[in-house]
Amino acid sequence: MPNITLGFRFKEFIMKIEVEKGDLSYANEMNMTLSFPESFTASDFNMFFTICYFIKKDRFNDKIEIPFSALESFLPSKIKNKKRFHEDIVKFVDKIKLISKIYTIKTIEEEVYGLDAFFTSIKAYRNKQILSLEVNKKAKEFLFSFSRYLYFNLHEFCGIKSKYSKSVFRILIQFKNVKSNFKGEKELTLTKKQFRDLLSIPKKYKPAHIDQKVLKPSSSELSDGYFNKVDFVKEFSDSNDIIAYKIIFDDSNRK
Repeated sequence: MPNITLGFRFKEFIMKIEVEKGDLSYANEMNMTLSFPESFTASDFNMFFTICYFIKKDRFNDKIEIPFSALESFLPSKIKNKKRFHEDIVKFVDKIKLISKIYTIKTIEEEVYGLDAFFTSIKAYRNKQILSLEVNKKAKEFLFSFSRYLYFNLHEFCGIKSKYSKSVFRILIQFKNVKSNFKGEKELTLTKKQFRDLLSIPKKYKPAHIDQKVLKPSSSELSDGYFNKVDFVKEFSDSNDIIAYKIIFDDSNRK
């Protein structure tokens, strides 16, 4: 949805429409260390990365205010039920408090493991329809990194329906420089723990649930235009336990 501003010229109101391009970049590390709650929905992911986009646009301010309407900027279709959308924003604020950066710091004397909240403050004003937030300084390092970063377009990202497809999409964009094999395909292997953590898969999900709710939908959706091909292959131990997931993908259709 475009941003609309009103200007005054020659005693007439001139409507100026500024269409957001929606290109977002951030450090590769953000994909690998940022922890999202299992309760996050596809809509929540859209909101989070849209917020990241506007944080980068307003990079010199520590406190940022974003109109509720701006969170619709990159959605594939116009929101019809505004009341419900605003309720979703309020619910999102509750969930987003759980988003954290996982880090480990090693020195000669000590090894420190910890979590830092991505936002130090976030508030949703129902009547003003404004989202007010402050970002952790360490989180800003993710968004304003100039080395080893990935980028994608939010119009494309928000068009992806499944929340798991969105996470796989981000991972494959990050590893686009993996060398292709003789078939023109690329391979990325993640341990079972890495795969479950990166996609925020509920602990209660058994392999059959992952097949049904994660692998099949992601393969089907992402192979339909986003990539030429996305397949998943499970790797097993000698005792027939899943130990890793290999993602086989062909991104030759992407620039």
